[in-house]
Amino acid sequence: TKYSLSSMQSSIDDSKAALMYASTSGVSVGFVGLLGNYVQLESGIESASIFNAPEDIVSTAKTKAVFCQHLMSLRLQYLVLGETGPELLNYFPKSVLCGKYAISEIPGVRPGHAVKLIS
Repeated sequence: TKYSLSSMQSSIDDSKAALMYASTSGVSVGFVGLLGNYVQLESGIESASIFNAPEDIVSTAKTKAVFCQHLMSLRLQYLVLGETGPELLNYFPKSVLCGKYAISEIPGVRPGHAVKLIS
């Protein structure tokens, strides 16, 4: 998987903005995207990623199920999506991640890069 430092910086900046929102709003946030552990280290946001790249999530029905089960166990109210996050949503019915997270907005996070737990 290719990535650029500037794209990683965007994910880090989005994550920092989401953490600020979480601290003032009393909500929980996490990150799903490329190099989730690195983004966690640089920003402090919890990485909800369990695969190396978001594309791995949807590579098989089994990996999709494992990811969604893991994500539900975390019970995060909002997620910041990395660079390929918006495209990742296309692999889920109605673009709702794992049937539970729909596109939302978080102040300071790029449009299309935040989802909210809806059920």
